[in-house]
Amino acid sequence: MLALLPSKRQNLWFSATFDVSLQPLADSLLHQPVRIEIAGSAITQHLEPAIHQRAIAIDEKKRTLLLRHLFTQEKWKQVLVFVATRYASEHVANKLYQAGIYATALHGEMSQGARQTVLQEFKDARWEVLVTTDLASRGIDIAKLPMVVNYDLPRSATDYIHRMGRTGRAGEKGEVLRTPPHQHQN
Repeated sequence: MLALLPSKRQNLWFSATFDVSLQPLADSLLHQPVRIEIAGSAITQHLEPAIHQRAIAIDEKKRTLLLRHLFTQEKWKQVLVFVATRYASEHVANKLYQAGIYATALHGEMSQGARQTVLQEFKDARWEVLVTTDLASRGIDIAKLPMVVNYDLPRSATDYIHRMGRTGRAGEKGEVLRTPPHQHQN
């Protein structure tokens, strides 16, 4: 595909995160690149955090019921819910929808057009809850998204940070809820 581009061109690379495994690709595409990194400021470390985090341990079978309860009790208007699989995204979205909450699924097995439509509808507040896989954890900006729920925990801390970063953007406050399954004591 790169062969189709003009040999004389300007390449730009923007990334909120940059994994070292991408360096060879960057080296092959960029000529004498200027790298600009913005580190966290010492001043912002003393400010009130924009994202409040909390966890509620609950039996795995009761997580959807908890989600329905919190949605109603806390009067959530727009929630991004992360799950582990395509099946879970559809299952949880259907359970919420059947309970009268406008929820839909977003996952990688949908066509690109369907994903774009669902995401735009969520941004336009036509859906109250978007239940998604990690497909939506990076590079998606939803203005003033107040709530992210980690229904299933991600595979890595980096994925958790990316999920959390969907809220609390551009100086807005946000909240992240984790619902790890309760560990039974024998």
